[in-house]
Order: sequence, then C-alpha cells, then structure tokens
Amino acid sequence: MSIQLEPTGLWKQGIAVIPTPQRVEPGEGRFILTPEVVVALSGKTDAEDEFTARLLAEELRERHGLRLRVGCSSTSSTGVVRLVRGPLPTKFGDEGYTLDVTPEAVVLGAATSAGIYYTVQTLLQLITPRDGRLSAPCLRIEDRPDYRWRAVHYDTKHHQDTFEYVQSFIRMLASYKVNLLVWEWEDKFAYRKHPEIGAPGAFTPAEMRRLSAFARRHHVQIVPLVQGLGHVSYILKHEKHRWLREVPASAWEFCPRREGTYRLLFDLWDEAIEATPESEFLHIGTDECYELGRGEACGCRKLADERGKEHLMQMFIRRSEEHVTSRGRRVLSWGGGYVPGAPEPPPKDLITFTYLYKDLHEGAAPAKGGYRNWIFCPNCSIPPLFVMLFPWDDEEYRGENPGSLRATAEALSRGKAVGCYDGIVLCTWDDSGLHNQMFSMRVVCAAEYSWNAEACSVDEFTAKFFTSYFGPEAMDLEELFRSLQKRTLFFYRTLQRQVWHYGDVGKMQLPDLPRWDLEYDPFWRKHNAEVLQQAKEELVLLDRAAAIVHENVRRPLRHLYDLEAILTIIELCRLNARFFTRMEEVEAAVADASRLHFVDRRQALGSLRRAAWVVAEHLDQRRTVFKTLVKVWERTRLRKGMSTKRKRFVHHRDRARHFANRTPDMRYLILDEERLDLEGWLISMKRTIRDYAKTV
Repeated sequence: MSIQLEPTGLWKQGIAVIPTPQRVEPGEGRFILTPEVVVALSGKTDAEDEFTARLLAEELRERHGLRLRVGCSSTSSTGVVRLVRGPLPTKFGDEGYTLDVTPEAVVLGAATSAGIYYTVQTLLQLITPRDGRLSAPCLRIEDRPDYRWRAVHYDTKHHQDTFEYVQSFIRMLASYKVNLLVWEWEDKFAYRKHPEIGAPGAFTPAEMRRLSAFARRHHVQIVPLVQGLGHVSYILKHEKHRWLREVPASAWEFCPRREGTYRLLFDLWDEAIEATPESEFLHIGTDECYELGRGEACGCRKLADERGKEHLMQMFIRRSEEHVTSRGRRVLSWGGGYVPGAPEPPPKDLITFTYLYKDLHEGAAPAKGGYRNWIFCPNCSIPPLFVMLFPWDDEEYRGENPGSLRATAEALSRGKAVGCYDGIVLCTWDDSGLHNQMFSMRVVCAAEYSWNAEACSVDEFTAKFFTSYFGPEAMDLEELFRSLQKRTLFFYRTLQRQVWHYGDVGKMQLPDLPRWDLEYDPFWRKHNAEVLQQAKEELVLLDRAAAIVHENVRRPLRHLYDLEAILTIIELCRLNARFFTRMEEVEAAVADASRLHFVDRRQALGSLRRAAWVVAEHLDQRRTVFKTLVKVWERTRLRKGMSTKRKRFVHHRDRARHFANRTPDMRYLILDEERLDLEGWLISMKRTIRDYAKTV
C-alpha cells in the first residue's frame, strides 16, 4: 500500500521531483545553503553512505557551484545536512526514507544505504536557486517504492557505447531511483572461452567488472541478458557454431536438443556472472523462437509434433534455470512462463513477464501458482530516429499506443492495484538503431510510476520531466518532442523505409532523364503530389523544431548532448524532406529544357545544368548531414561495425530484418536514398549535357 495518495503539491511550487514522493507535509520557510553548511553522517553509517555524502557535495558543486564540507562530526543542528542511518517502521521497506527540511537543518533518514542514496536524489531536486540564494523548501517527506525491482532494459545489439557513456547512463538511472539495468549486450562482451563471439572493441571482463562495481555504488545492479535459444545470430553466424542451429539455413536459433547448445551457453552465462558479481539476476532471453520445433535432422520437429513446441521450450528452460541457479543467480526470462493447466510447468524460481497491454490480472495466476511475474513495458513500434512517446494522432494510427508515456503510467498503476507484481522492466529495443538518449523520457516515466504508481497525471509528469531532466530554463521542449514523433514518422514512411520490415508500401523512383530531342513528360510531380506537399509542410515544421533546439542549447541546461543528437535527427529529416522538393526542382528544370529545345537551345542547356546542379547539391548535403550525425553519435559510442587489426567484424543479416542491421555501419540511416542511385542519375545527366552541348 502507498503511504498516502494525496498529491504532493511540489510541482505547484515549480519544484520538479521525480519520482514523486509518496507523502509530503509542507512546512514554513526555507533552508538556505551556504558554503558554511556541513554534510555530516550519523548513526550506523558505512563506506556506502560516505560515498553518497561525497556524491551530494559533488552534485551541488557541479550544478550550482556550491562547495560543502563533508564528513564533519559536528553535533550542531544549524547549517547541517545530516545523513542518518537507523531503523524505520517496516512500512518503509528496504529502500524507504524520511526527509526533514527545517530552516536550521536538513535530516535524511533511512535504514539502508540505498535509502540514504535515494533521499539524497530527492534532496538534490528540491534544492533550487531562489531570490539569489540556493535553498530547499521546509517540509517532511515519507517515501518508499511501490515496486521492489525497477528495471530498465538496455539494448546494445546494434551498437556499442563507450565505457564513459555507460557510466553516465547508470548515474542518470540511479538519480531517478532505477535499481536494475538489464543489459542485452550480445556480442559487446569479450568472452574469454569463445573470443570469436565478442565484436571488435567489446568490453573486457575487467571493464565489465568495473562497470558492475560502479553501478552497485549507485545502487543499480547490472543484469546480463545473454540471449539463449532464440536471438542468437551473433553466435551462430560464426562457422564453428553453425552445427548448433536447429534449422541449418537460419542462424537465429539454437537447437534445444543438442548438448553442445548447453555447453556453449553455460560458458557464456558463467562468464557473464563472473563479470557482474554484484548482481542477483541473469536474463536468459528465450523470446521470438521462430524456428522452434522445425528442425528435421535433430528430431525437434518429430518431438514437437508428438508433445508440442512448449515441451521443447520447457526442456530448454529447465536445463538453463538449473545451471544458472546453481551459480547463485535468479533467472529472468522473456518466455517459458507459467500457464495454468499446462502439462509442463516451468521451474518455481523462474521470473517471467506480463505485457502491459494485456489484462494484468493474468499475472495473478502465476502468483497463485507460486511464481514471480513482472510487468513488461515494450517499445511502441520501432521507427528509426525517435521514440513514440505520445498517442497516435494521424490517419494511419489512432488513439493510444502501447509504448506511450500514458500506457506505461496506466499499466503500472493497474499492476499495483492487482498487487501481485514486485518488479517491472521498461524496454528500449535498439532494432531501428535509435540513439540511446532518445529513450530518456520513457525511462524516466517508468522510474516515476514504478516508484509511485499513482504519482501524478501524465500531463503533469510530462511538464515535470523537462524541468527535472534539462533544467528550469528549458523552453518549448514538449512542443519539440511532440513534433519529433511526427517528423520522424514522415521520415520512416517515405522512400520505402518500411518495406524492410513491413512489406511493400509504395514505390519511389527518380524523375526521368530527358529522351531524344529532350522529349520529356513531367510525370514524377503528378505521381508524388501528395508526399511532395507533405514534404513542404514538413520543412516548415522542421525549421521550427531546429529553432527550439538552437534556443535551448544557448541556455544553462543539463543533458545538452540529447539536444545535439536531436539536432542531427532534425537535419536528417530535413534532408529527407528536401529530397522531394529538390526532385520537384529537377523535374521542373528538365521540363523547362524540353520546352526550350525548339526555342533557345542555349537556355535549354542551362536548364539541364540546373537540374544536374540540384542533384549534386543534394548529394553534397547528404554527405555533410550524415558525416555530422555520425560524428555526434560517435562521441558516445564506438564506430558501428568496426574491424581492428586484430579482429574482423562479421556482419550477418538475420531473419529479424532489423532496420539497424541492414548495413554493418551507420549507413542504414541513408541506405534507402542510396538505393535510388542519385549518383548514377547524375552521371547519366552529365553525359546528356555533354552530348547536348555539341548541338548548341
């Protein structure tokens, strides 16, 4: 049960605290922070609390330029921020805390080091400049989470972030009280026993242990998600492991009947466990097993026909769970969960998930059967460039989408009411190659409602997010984010980009070249009139989006890198829209040349050259926009698909047909335009111009 359901009222004062505390009692006055204030520790504190005290001082110095002394044992109650470890009532659980702010002192109380850490995160959001001084409002907070496990899924299957970026991502998660990072690292870990699997530049075991320890200091556990059974092209694409495929033609899936499958996976899981010693969990994957039960030579098809595909799944789950549990880990799995009445129930210790858009009362059945079940919050669709945060509002889609902020908030509220879920996981699939920072708002939304499932309205959360995440000086960012959802959908729906995953949705071709004697029919503009009009409208809206970004990057905000990455997305969308307006210019110029051929050949030649110049200009801009995007994105990640002198990257397009896996490098973002072969068109046009010039 929540301690109290009444609204906090902090946002009415312009104070954006996320997650919203469960109970707030306002007081009178403010606590003024000056350089004379001391951060002190009391009670049964330890090294973790000392780290948190130093973190508080470090954050105040970075955010506000205020330097405080740490570690003084002063007993004075004036000018003190005191971190107190001591017993609290059982209703606070292991992560609950109290926070008392008076004009004389700030007292942070918790029974555990995690509680102390979370109190500091709340205090940091309460402290704001006011009337030329740094202060916090006087109040009392009593707080604890509604869900014990608050997980964010981190998908690096199609890219690898830098060590420093992962650290910054962990700190952001921790600042919003997320306590699990389910890291789907696939080939981004350098396995010792099977070095062929790790991609060039993959994190070494030593680096992963450092990241695990870093996360644990911030009360985040790194949970390795090492895919098993399905999603294993990163393993089975290598020739030496080809024999473990259930279906020889597909690298997607292991055969669950081959002993070699388990020997290999157990090696990988053991190394993952060793590299993340602070974690209680291991995630074994198991979703989207498309080939399960289709293997002829291995006997899987025969067994599936006799006993069902679920028998093969449970065979795999039982072997896997037994091994992982013997290594001291609790097993998370996308699939293989408890189904009432099923002939082969899974192991009792298996933790699986219920999708948020299903009836969450379904989770009560596993609970009654003695199983753990968490709420699974997926992406909504997987378009490139940006995340779908808000309800659909166009002709193709209507109403809510299951990955929106509202759907996430409402599901976590329903899950709390059902009362059988002690964990949630917010997914950030990298299938389309989004920059990880684009998931930040969804991540923070899940942090808000998994801590306090009845925190506030989604509209209030949306407003709070931009103040909390970017800073109180942020301007028009909700407008920007809502616009980006639509602008990036236009990008996705043009140039057949959806063909890759969803089938043929309309052909696109370049304007025709002129025929003999410049005979020409301006067909392209007629055929593409609708998308051309949309492109012109998009350019106006993209100009506005860019203006918002430029205004905000001049302000003293946090997370400015997000806005820099967003600007590269805007420029790519603008390039896409300009493609259509430029092709209109090209066709108009060629049509003019055709009209002028029997009037003034010199002017006709000029029109042809104009058409060629427009295409050349577009190609130059494409190179610049793409180069800038790659440069900005690679400030936080390694070069996609890179090879080194010591190791070659093996690129393999598998049956999932992920948008980001179309090319080994970042060209997946411009591949659809490249396939139109503007370069070839330009070469042909230059040849036409050269030949026509001879007739002038």
